[in-house]
Amino acid sequence: MTDWNPSRWATPDGVERARALLAEVALCVPIYDEPARQTARDLDTLGKLGALQERLSGMSNIGSARNALTARFLAGPRLWSLWIDGDVFAPEGTATWLEFVAHALERVTQAATRFPPPIFAGAYPCKQDGDGTLACVFRDPASVVLGQGGGYHLADWIGGGAVLAHRATIKRLAEHLGIPGPGRVRYLWERVHYFGPWLWRNGLRRTDDPDPELEGELALEEHGEDVGLSATAGAAGVAIEVDTRLRLDHRGEHAFTWEQALGPPRQRSASVRISAQRLAVEAERALDPGRIVLPSPAERRALLGRT
Repeated sequence: MTDWNPSRWATPDGVERARALLAEVALCVPIYDEPARQTARDLDTLGKLGALQERLSGMSNIGSARNALTARFLAGPRLWSLWIDGDVFAPEGTATWLEFVAHALERVTQAATRFPPPIFAGAYPCKQDGDGTLACVFRDPASVVLGQGGGYHLADWIGGGAVLAHRATIKRLAEHLGIPGPGRVRYLWERVHYFGPWLWRNGLRRTDDPDPELEGELALEEHGEDVGLSATAGAAGVAIEVDTRLRLDHRGEHAFTWEQALGPPRQRSASVRISAQRLAVEAERALDPGRIVLPSPAERRALLGRT
């Protein structure tokens, strides 16, 4: 497998390779408002190089936005969907996105993974300084190096802000969830959830529950769409591989970095190690198999208000 080398895309030959690479990629961007300036730069460059842009603006429900974009992607001709949230960007330049996609496709072509391919993702920080939280949970965090010296690492949970998924992989998730094909339902994005809903067990209902008839019954709560994607992937036997060479920042009050998330704020360094990864609340739930409930097709229809 080739080394991580973003500079290879800067030559005329590199530009042509980028165009050939992105000819099979649909860029899926769920945003409520305008993207961060650096994200807009990445999206503009990738679009000019040939990535088919599927952008959905103004939809406040992120789960609905992701599902709408998934339906558009499956109805189109591209093989790969590259998901970039409006507040996630590559501080080292758009070429690192090209490296991320190129290495994933090379990994699949060389049969280093099963088919359908795994879900590939990037590791970006949550919007909190120094709490040790990344928007992913590695299966073996002690072995993880971010940046130089990094590579592919299995994860049990990822955020949805930097994801690369093959058409066949999304279809595998749909089959597992019992979702009918695009030709069988109208307004697919309004009626099915590829990214949710995901339910988790919240213990038994308290005795002070507003509805006394529900006392002692199992309480189920709907949770985030990215957790839903991760839980469904695990249940469907689809691996999640995070490429830790792709440096990503997360725009909030400022640009949150790996270094700020994993320790006291400090300058960027070529490599960042994870000594002890703190789990986000969502991850704690996703990593507790006893609490995961993947609804049946009938339950899913009920949750979505379908008859």
